[in-house]
Amino acid sequence: MSTANKRIEILIIALIMIFSTTLASNVTAEPPSEASEFYYGVEYDWNSINPDIENFTGLDLPDIFSEVMGAADDAGFELIIGQIMTGSSNVYVHYTEDITPRTIQDINGQSVDVWSRSTDVTLRHGGLIDGIMLTEWSETTFGNPETKIDIDMTASVQDLLNVDMVFTEYLDDDYNLIGADMVFSMNTETAIGLSLDAELKGGGESIPVDFDFSISLGYAITNSNSEWRLEQPDSVYKDISANPEYFWDCYDCGTLQGDYDGSVDYSISVTGIPTEDIGLDEGEFDIEISDEITKLNQPFDNEMQAEFEYQTGEQLTVDLGNGDGLSTVVETCETCPPGNPIMFIMMGNVLAGASVSFGEEIAEEFSEELTENIEFIFGIESEDDSEPYEPNYFYCDNGEQIYDWNVNDGYQNCSDGSDEESLFLQQVYSYQNGNDEVVTNYVASASNEIRQLSNTLMFECDNGDYVPWYHVNDGQYYGNCNDNSDEYDENNPKSFTCSNGVSISFEFLNDGDLDCDTGEDEGIDGLFTLDIVAYDDQGNLLGSDWKYICANDMDNSPSGYQCEISESTYQFIYDQMTYSTNLEYGQHQICLQLSVSKVGDNNWPGPNSNLECHTTYIGPYFGDHSLHIEDDIVNWNAYAFDPDNRQDTYMELQITGPSGTTIISKTVPHSGDNTINDDGEITIYEEGEYCLTASLHHSDNDVMFAQETNCESYESNPEPSERLGTVLEAIAESNIGEVMESFGQNLETRMSDIQPFEEFPYNDGMWAPMWSNQHAAVVGVGIYVMDDDGAYTMVGPQTDDYSANTPASMSMRYLTGVDASSAADSMEGAEELSAIVDVEQHDLGQITEDLENSGIDTSGLDLETPQVDIDNNDLDEDSEVEEKIESDGLLPFVSPVAVLAIIGLAGIVFGNRKNE
Repeated sequence: MSTANKRIEILIIALIMIFSTTLASNVTAEPPSEASEFYYGVEYDWNSINPDIENFTGLDLPDIFSEVMGAADDAGFELIIGQIMTGSSNVYVHYTEDITPRTIQDINGQSVDVWSRSTDVTLRHGGLIDGIMLTEWSETTFGNPETKIDIDMTASVQDLLNVDMVFTEYLDDDYNLIGADMVFSMNTETAIGLSLDAELKGGGESIPVDFDFSISLGYAITNSNSEWRLEQPDSVYKDISANPEYFWDCYDCGTLQGDYDGSVDYSISVTGIPTEDIGLDEGEFDIEISDEITKLNQPFDNEMQAEFEYQTGEQLTVDLGNGDGLSTVVETCETCPPGNPIMFIMMGNVLAGASVSFGEEIAEEFSEELTENIEFIFGIESEDDSEPYEPNYFYCDNGEQIYDWNVNDGYQNCSDGSDEESLFLQQVYSYQNGNDEVVTNYVASASNEIRQLSNTLMFECDNGDYVPWYHVNDGQYYGNCNDNSDEYDENNPKSFTCSNGVSISFEFLNDGDLDCDTGEDEGIDGLFTLDIVAYDDQGNLLGSDWKYICANDMDNSPSGYQCEISESTYQFIYDQMTYSTNLEYGQHQICLQLSVSKVGDNNWPGPNSNLECHTTYIGPYFGDHSLHIEDDIVNWNAYAFDPDNRQDTYMELQITGPSGTTIISKTVPHSGDNTINDDGEITIYEEGEYCLTASLHHSDNDVMFAQETNCESYESNPEPSERLGTVLEAIAESNIGEVMESFGQNLETRMSDIQPFEEFPYNDGMWAPMWSNQHAAVVGVGIYVMDDDGAYTMVGPQTDDYSANTPASMSMRYLTGVDASSAADSMEGAEELSAIVDVEQHDLGQITEDLENSGIDTSGLDLETPQVDIDNNDLDEDSEVEEKIESDGLLPFVSPVAVLAIIGLAGIVFGNRKNE
């Protein structure tokens, strides 16, 4: 072999080796030959929040608040603001593979050979925050009493979030996803407390305020076990590994079934609102309510919704920290969460399914309990006695469910026909038409069963052919019977024999009139009558009407039609019946009933409808009738309508006040334009109930035939107490306005010396969930930042070309391997706040030193470290901290998902790739 050939051979072998090494990092079509296992986690101690802010902005928050307090002191009043925050946020991920072959059932119940891998997530977050604002200002002028504002306000927040999740997914030998199981528990608790101890003085009067407010809310979805099976195997992991950009929209994602335990509890307490100084009874707004609702072994079942966009970025080589020093090639996933994307998708669906199911279970019960408690506290009587809303569904006799508007619509929507009555009747309304007659509008129909007993005949031609009956005597001599025997000829008169033997002239066929008793001359085979009868509420006959029911094709009848309802037309009759009546003016009940009979068959068992009754007004009747009180004015309106404008009635109107005293009494005549009406207003001064009573009378005999009453209670607006007015007037006349103006000017001067960094420490950054094609999973997470001098690892595993010496750092701890495993084990059993947070760090004694460093006199402060009550996670009521708590500045408390919030904050700061 020549030297050139040898060189080519060596080059080919080298390329093969390089190529094979590259392929080794991709997902193969086989399960891994060796099982992998790794840990990673992130921890954050919220005591580091102040130095972290200073590292990134150059702003020292304690110094800022010292300047605020100093500006107040320069202006001549005392202001102390402070806060202490202690918390811990921790999330750990444990990834394991089980390559032992096993068998599961797919969505169709068929056995499938799979291997599995699991992701175990532990999240623990807890936080304590206590803050205070103390301010005091006073002014004394010669000869006048002291004017003073003294406010001590304290606030506390306690926050807890625990999540435990084990996600196990099943893949076949071709690395296709078959399904997944999830064990999930979540518990979150939040408690907020506010206390205000204040005194307002002025004009020789003093108003003390001792206000306390607390609210707590707990919510838990625990012991949830769910199973997800896809409609068919999905190659999502192979597709992700083969494409730097990939969008997964799972069209056949199957179903998610599971169960859970759910609980929710709340408590609300409000005391000390100075209601007596605003014209209300003492303690009128005090509230003390609490409740807890628990549901066990609740199921949920919903269609799985899955969608995920995958987009890779930079390639990094990192150490997974498994103890072997193994370096793994990863790609930064710009769209990934800090863990397996499909795990987060399933978690979202489990939370949605359980929360929706739990919400439906407790919503009505929870809202009723809360409403009842509030109504009891405030003495409110609910005016809504209606039953809880139920979906508008109709349940068939065979168990089927249809919408209620499909009932009695002329079609059998239930397969057993139970949604259709034999006869349907609905009375719309009745009125008097001015001719001593009543007009009743109604809707009626007969069931398909009755209509189908009637058929349309075919006409037999003399030559034995058959044509539709509507061609008979239609004036057309072609296209019907070939011998024209379906047309009447005067030149050749012939007759037609009815079913009862009576003969009639052929010219009477299909003319729209029934010459045969049972309608054969109109092509009707089976004729029925629908009879409508009206009664009064005493059962006396008022009027009647009737309609034919048949299957004749009415639209093609040359001389009109006889049938109101037929098989080939709309099934309802919308009509009215008019009848004379001697009903007196006033309210009456008019009742309708339907019956069906078969013409020519007296033995046919015709059905009857239910009795349909409706309230009807004869003569004038009331329309709008109302009494309304606003401030100290009574407004009223009484309106009656006279449809026939007979002008033989009048109205009596009376307004009564408390104890039944008559305020207004008048007779209102007919206005002459179909109405009788009156309105007006009057000023009132006495608290109590006011009623409007209006009655209609017949002018001929003064007999009352209608009456309406409307009442409303009046309470005068509460008036502020005299001492409150005195104090507020004294404060308004003091120099408090000039003091506040001076405070603003002093603050502007002091803050001019505080400057943030001229430039943000970094000009670029990278949010880096780390996707490993070798494992087809997120194996870690990191934040990497850049400036003009280089690139740095802020949080996450170290990698080449990224320095660990960051110019501005964040106090977040990234763990891998044994460290992450040990931390997860120690945190797994931590469920109470005291087990997650180092409460001893919540040392209020340090506040005294911070305030003294700010030049604040702390000789009057006596602060103690709070004790955490493990049962209710509340501060010890005996602690003097509730009276005075000092810290290094009021800061907003952070989201419960604290770790993700910090990572997200960095992503927002750096992800836009702008300098600031």
